[in-house]
Amino acid sequence: KRLLNTMSETANATTTKGVGKTMSSLLLLESAKESAGLTRATVSGILSKNVSIDNSLLKKVIALTSQTEVNLHSRALTLSKESMEKIASITNQEHWKKRDAVISNVIEKYQEGRFGSDPKEYFKAATMVVDDLGGLVAEEIQKLEDKVTKIQKELRENVIMTVITIVGTFI
Repeated sequence: KRLLNTMSETANATTTKGVGKTMSSLLLLESAKESAGLTRATVSGILSKNVSIDNSLLKKVIALTSQTEVNLHSRALTLSKESMEKIASITNQEHWKKRDAVISNVIEKYQEGRFGSDPKEYFKAATMVVDDLGGLVAEEIQKLEDKVTKIQKELRENVIMTVITIVGTFI
């Protein structure tokens, strides 16, 4: 618990006007999206074959699914309240539930196969999940670009005022 609190405090520590924290959060979101995409490909392949899978493939499905979840719920994820609410909102949508149900079914029936899920329907739902995460990443990148533009403007104004002050003092 102390380690998690320390990690959270470190992630939330002041950086260059929050840019570093935002970039770390973007990395987590992008990693979640990548894991969701790899999960989509792996589970789609499993559903297409519709036969039992070995333990190594089962572990891969579990690891990829877990990576998505861990990144989306990381204490190092330092997004605005509205962005965190958006994550909670999108992960409760029907296509997320459908995707999760299929993955759970594959995990439960990995030894017997015959998963009873349409690979195309799963792929469609999983693609919507990846698209949701991609949209979230794009929104956060735009917010970061806006923040950096604002910082640049403030710095430019500060430099001009400093030069004017120095010149005025010298005169």
